[in-house]
Amino acid sequence: MDFSRGKLCLLVCALGLGGACASSPASSGGDAKAGAKAEFGARCGANADCATGLLCLDSDYSPFKWCTRFCSMDIVADHCDQAELGGAKGFCIQMPAGARGPGKPFCAPECGKLAECTSLEKTWETCEKPAYKKIALYPGLNQNVCMAASANGQPVVDPLTCDWKAKVTDPKFDQVKGDCAAYCQFKTTCKLFDPNTENADCCTWHCFLHLTPGSVVDNAAVSCIKCYNKAFNAFQGTGEVCTGWQSQCLDNCGAPP
Repeated sequence: MDFSRGKLCLLVCALGLGGACASSPASSGGDAKAGAKAEFGARCGANADCATGLLCLDSDYSPFKWCTRFCSMDIVADHCDQAELGGAKGFCIQMPAGARGPGKPFCAPECGKLAECTSLEKTWETCEKPAYKKIALYPGLNQNVCMAASANGQPVVDPLTCDWKAKVTDPKFDQVKGDCAAYCQFKTTCKLFDPNTENADCCTWHCFLHLTPGSVVDNAAVSCIKCYNKAFNAFQGTGEVCTGWQSQCLDNCGAPP
């Protein structure tokens, strides 16, 4: 997941804070024309941005607002009415108690592969069975939906200032916070993110989301961040300070996210 370049702009647009985005709420997905109403599954800033019959959902199902509609408790864990979604396929899900949002069941976009999700909104993260904090909502269900699970259970953070540190107080995340601070020092020194679109706090916040999807520590992702940090420290004072990770981490981790 790329949590640096472009991410901040997407989040700003998603929350309706970017004036340059207001004229085209669906512009991050496919080939929507400027001024067009956002369709089911597309990003929005307010209800008025969405096509007729849809609403702009703000919840921790995703880190951005998107167009959907509520569905009846009678059809939870079943298909939504396609006619009500402009012909799109949706699946009715109910988030568990404690999840941030309106508390009503809503239609999530059905999918067979991630590309179907990102054609609606580029910041959808996965095409998987409905889950919350990595726990399946309907065990045994054979239906995938578009999700952005990194937001599950996470605090609400201003996408411009990324005022997250005081909001994440659980000691179990202290090590992750330290790892992200070191990682963003590496990214800053090696110019791996654009300071015009992301400040240091936003770099560490996006790193934190990457390492704690659904508010659960992803040990494999943490290991890779530690690998980049270790390589950065090991090659200090050499011409490989910004490239040493390639020999140390590339095979197992790929390029720094």
